[in-house]
Amino acid sequence: MAENSRFEVGETVRLNSGGPLMTVDKLVAMTDGRQEVMAVWFDGANKETHGRFKAETLMKAHAEPVIA
Repeated sequence: MAENSRFEVGETVRLNSGGPLMTVDKLVAMTDGRQEVMAVWFDGANKETHGRFKAETLMKAHAEPVIA
């Protein structure tokens, strides 16, 4: 894990307020020293969805892999 990094690429995360499990796809270092996280997840229609989140809004989530 990079210095000052909360998350690693490939890690499973979830919004602090709940929501679907997401996988960290990319980490973005902001000029103010904060970190933003690009994440990917599947929505209710099983469609791949992407989003960018402030690291402070996410928590690590532990999930068992789903084998389709």
